Amino acid sequence: MNNIPENIKFETREEVKEILERLGKDLNRLCSLIRKNLVPTERNVIIHSIVAQSSAEVERFGFFYNKQTPKELLAWISRNLFELNVVLRYALKDEDNVLKFRNQLASDQIEVLEGILEISENPTDEMVFSTKSRIEDLKKLIQPTVERGRLPRNLSSMAKEVGLLREYKAFYKLYSKYVHPSAYLLLAAPDATQSFETESIFLMNIQIYAWDTYLRASKGLGIKINHE
Repeated sequence: MNNIPENIKFETREEVKEILERLGKDLNRLCSLIRKNLVPTERNVIIHSIVAQSSAEVERFGFFYNKQTPKELLAWISRNLFELNVVLRYALKDEDNVLKFRNQLASDQIEVLEGILEISENPTDEMVFSTKSRIEDLKKLIQPTVERGRLPRNLSSMAKEVGLLREYKAFYKLYSKYVHPSAYLLLAAPDATQSFETESIFLMNIQIYAWDTYLRASKGLGIKINHE
């Protein structure tokens, strides 16, 4: 990522925690300003949701972070903030992108319902019927968007469109080894998987993408606030 804010740095764990505590407050204030001052258009609602979830990730970091925090948790938070930043850039780039991302909700709901049916043990006929009926309703709902070419995009496609494909590929080589029970996570020496160097990478990325989301969302919505 280019143009990293000057206040993003890593010297001590305490310093990083203090920086992110302040940023969490900034994100919360931004959420409040969006709710109070902006019309709840689809674009504004999506951006508010991104900022709110980014705030939740930062708060989760502050709650769990200490010297013994498993690097897997830092990887999850870092990855989530990166993904939220990609979606934000995607939504801000084009109004049609807002519709494409919104349409992903119905697709996600279909997959969730299909998954529930597949893993349910001895589902009742009534449950099967109501779930399948809901799936069909959702498919009908998104059919017009399919016909108009407003299909949901996966994260790699969104990252490519907003110029973050290189970061996506690089980070996911690292993230994937920590957010899944990979052979690396299970069999490599703890000195490697839980190294301070890896922790530093996650901490830096948590700061970078949380800050960028805060700054980019504020600018995209035309909101100016004074952070602490």
